Amino acid sequence: MEFSDDFAIAVQDYYDLLEKKYPQKSIHKLVGDRYKLSGTERSMLYRGVSTKEENKLRSEKLIPEELVKDQDLYVDGFNQILTIASYLNGNVVFISSDGFLRDASEIHGKIFRSELLSRSIELILIYCDSLNIDQLVFYIDQQVNNHEKLKNNLSSPSSGHNSDIEIILSDKVDKRLKEVSTGIIATSDSQIIEKTDLKIFDLACQTLKFHFHPKFFDINSLLLS
Repeated sequence: MEFSDDFAIAVQDYYDLLEKKYPQKSIHKLVGDRYKLSGTERSMLYRGVSTKEENKLRSEKLIPEELVKDQDLYVDGFNQILTIASYLNGNVVFISSDGFLRDASEIHGKIFRSELLSRSIELILIYCDSLNIDQLVFYIDQQVNNHEKLKNNLSSPSSGHNSDIEIILSDKVDKRLKEVSTGIIATSDSQIIEKTDLKIFDLACQTLKFHFHPKFFDINSLLLS
């Protein structure tokens, strides 16, 4: 992954300004414009750099795969599936400062090729079989494009799987996930992570590691503190 010459400086400046409580949108534009960052680099700043307090709060909820085995998993459907689809499509995915895998493509809600969605779902289901997940509950935002296609792919996987799969269509996915009181949640959505009392599993990240063993770029490598 190649960055502009000043990207590392921009990441540090952006982080320092966040720590000083300046408004995020304002400093995002300020830093992006000052260092003439690309669209992908700007997205990495906005989605991938958080304050020290936010990083600590979120990372403390992140659990390894051994703690997910034989558990019920409540999945933020579009969030996790589209992160995997982004990787398969060759878009930039990276480890954010809070430890979660996110994409920098800004394509959430847009139309993916159906084969990418199908492949992403199949990769998730195969990986979850390896964990002996008891029940997989996918929350799908019905306001987003191709939600029916996603539902159909989940309802009719190409081969049998061990997990009991439930699909919930909702126009308030974030709210529904925040209200889940048992099991484990799979998401990289910052607001859900911060609001829930449950532990969080980075399903997209671990699914990709299981199948492809990638070396994700970690934005923490550019931060001095």
